[in-house]
Amino acid sequence: MRDPKITSLKRRQVEQAVGMNTSIRQVPQFERGYIREIKEALAMTTPQLAERLGISQQGVSKLELSEQAGTITLNSLNKVAAEFDCKLVYALVPNHSLAKTLEAHALKAASAIVGEGEDSPAVIKLAKQMMVKSSSEIWNNS
Repeated sequence: MRDPKITSLKRRQVEQAVGMNTSIRQVPQFERGYIREIKEALAMTTPQLAERLGISQQGVSKLELSEQAGTITLNSLNKVAAEFDCKLVYALVPNHSLAKTLEAHALKAASAIVGEGEDSPAVIKLAKQMMVKSSSEIWNNS
């Protein structure tokens, strides 16, 4: 079992870093992908990017298509970013506070264990205990 104090501290640190950072949430998503949009904004041609990356023009097209499909690797994006004099930023941004996510899953897990609804006093009590103990059981039944 993890130390509850360390788990709680880690959760606060992560939330402080990205949880409520509105600028991360407002990064635009380009339908055609960042590679194509930035390449065009820099007035760089596909053959020029291919040469800079040491790949074929078809390779650039594959990178653009894989970015659009969500299958591009971080390594590939890093290489392209370097050629554009850009920095690749990779982040998982929680939709809600991590505490809220943890509470929701604790209630689901406790409900499965107790066999009662999530609003049951016994379920709420067990969920709180699981959260205080930083119990990994929260993720078994939710």
